[in-house]
Amino acid sequence: MSDLAPFPPPSVLFPASNNNPETSSKIPLDILIQIFDRAASVTEINERGRLAARLCLVCKLLLPYAQQMLYRAPNLEFMSIPRYDDNATLRTESNSPLLRRTLTESPHLASLVRRFDIWTEVSDVPLRRHARNCGTVEAELAKLFSLPLSIRSLELNDREAFPGARGGADLTESMAAAVCSHAAWLDQLEDLKMDCSGDKFSTLLGALPNLRRLAIPTDLVFKSRQFYPRKELAVPLISFEMNCGSSDVFWQCLYNSTQSLRLLTISAGLLDSDGLYDDLETFVNLDTVYIKVEGDRDHRIDYEDVASRLADLPSLGTLRLSYYCGVPSVLPSSVHTLQLHDPNFNVSDLVKLITGEDHGLRKLEVIRSKWTATQRLITACRDMNVELKFR
Repeated sequence: MSDLAPFPPPSVLFPASNNNPETSSKIPLDILIQIFDRAASVTEINERGRLAARLCLVCKLLLPYAQQMLYRAPNLEFMSIPRYDDNATLRTESNSPLLRRTLTESPHLASLVRRFDIWTEVSDVPLRRHARNCGTVEAELAKLFSLPLSIRSLELNDREAFPGARGGADLTESMAAAVCSHAAWLDQLEDLKMDCSGDKFSTLLGALPNLRRLAIPTDLVFKSRQFYPRKELAVPLISFEMNCGSSDVFWQCLYNSTQSLRLLTISAGLLDSDGLYDDLETFVNLDTVYIKVEGDRDHRIDYEDVASRLADLPSLGTLRLSYYCGVPSVLPSSVHTLQLHDPNFNVSDLVKLITGEDHGLRKLEVIRSKWTATQRLITACRDMNVELKFR
C-alpha cells in the first residue's frame, strides 16, 4: 500500500510569529520542530497513536498536527469471542463504535481520515477498555462507512477469522458487501488490500473507478475450492501485490494494466506457474518486481528459469527479494538494481554474483537489515563499479 500525502512542513505547522495569546505556545520554536521531527519518524501503529494522543495535550499550537496524526489512518480492531459448545460466535468487541461516535460528534476530525486499517481476530481475551460490543463486524462497518468520509486507502485483514459459520471467505464477503453497499467514498479509493473471497469481492473491485494499487494477500476462493463468476478488472493499476498462487486471479486483476503497471509484488510460489508468464512481455512499463517467500521458507527459487522468464519484460530495472529468497545465481540482463529486503544470505554467493560478468548490476541495496558489509563484499562492489547502499 502506498504512503499517504506527507504532513505539512514545520514552517506551516509552527509559524515563526504568532502573537495570538489564545494559541501561542511558551515552548520554543526549535523544541516544537524537534517534537515534530520525532513524531514524524514513528512508524509503528500503536506507538504512533499513543504519541499522537500525548501530543494533543502539549499545547494548542501542536493540536492540529497531533489530531491529523491521530485520525489520519485509524487502526480498527474486531475481536470475536467464540462460544465453543456450539462453535458459534458469542459476541464481537471493537474500538469502532467509539471512533464512530467521535467522528460523528466532531466532523472536523472526520475530515482528517484518509485510511482505515481493519483487523479481525478470534480470541478468548477481550479487547482493552476502549472496546464495545458491536454486534457483527459487517453491521458495525456499515454504520462506520456511512459517515461522510474521504477515504483513499483501505486495508482489511481477516485471515484469522473464526472458522465457523461466518469464517474465512464468508466473513470477507460480508465485509466487501459492507464497503460496496454503504461507503460513499468508493470513487475516491485508490489503495485496497483485501483477500480474494468471491462474488462480492469481485463486485467491489468493479465499483472502484480510481483504484490504482491493489494487494491480495490470500486467495480464499482457491483455498476453499469454491468458484465464482470472474470478471477482468477494468481499471489500470500502477501497483499490484499477490501472495497467493493463482495465475487466473493474476491475469483477471491485470487485464487492463499492461500499459500502466510499474510495481509487481508476487509470491515465490507463483513463479512455478506457467500461466504467470503468458504474455508477460505486454507489461511494457513494469520496472520493479518484488518476490516474496510466504509461509514455505524452504521454497527454492530456480533463478536461472526466473531470469530467462523476466527477460521478456522490456522495462525491468529493479529486482527486490524478501527474506528467505536467497541470493540469485543469475539476474535478468536488464536489472541494474538489486534490493535485498531484510536478507538472510551467504556473503560468498553474493560476491560470486557481483563478480560475475553476465549482469548489468549497478546498485546493491540492503534494506532493513542488521547485517554489515564485509571487506570482501565492499571490495567486490568497488571493483565491479556496483554502488553498495544500506537503508
